[in-house]
Amino acid sequence: STKLVLDPTSKLAYFKKHWPSNLLNDVLACVENVFEQCYNELHQSLTLLQPATTKSKVGGLKKLIQEVQSNLEDDSEAEPGAMSIRNPSKPWRAEFTNYIETIEAAPLAGMTTIWWGINTLRYPVWALLTRDYLSIMAASVSSE
Repeated sequence: STKLVLDPTSKLAYFKKHWPSNLLNDVLACVENVFEQCYNELHQSLTLLQPATTKSKVGGLKKLIQEVQSNLEDDSEAEPGAMSIRNPSKPWRAEFTNYIETIEAAPLAGMTTIWWGINTLRYPVWALLTRDYLSIMAASVSSE
């Protein structure tokens, strides 16, 4: 199921067309779980690479985060779905939802891997998943 979602032109279209809604929800939950795990692994490894922050910087950062969250709450009154995307307990949700809901320009036939190469910075966690799910095995047959 994850492999089909990684096709930028169809995403969930196959499931929406051919599967009942309860199974579509199961697929979405499964893909969400895989995405969340990949996000957590990526950000955990990035956290280990960053130097420790001094306490004074952390205090200022907390203040800034509270300010931004306050502004987001103000914006969410105007946009009902805004806070569901920016949920601080699910920081991965924004990239997940952005990819799933965006209609992409179709890559040339058979060029999905090139499309992902171009869009790696736009969807970094999804790009990591493509390396696992869309990898092409090399043939080990000698030529005669």
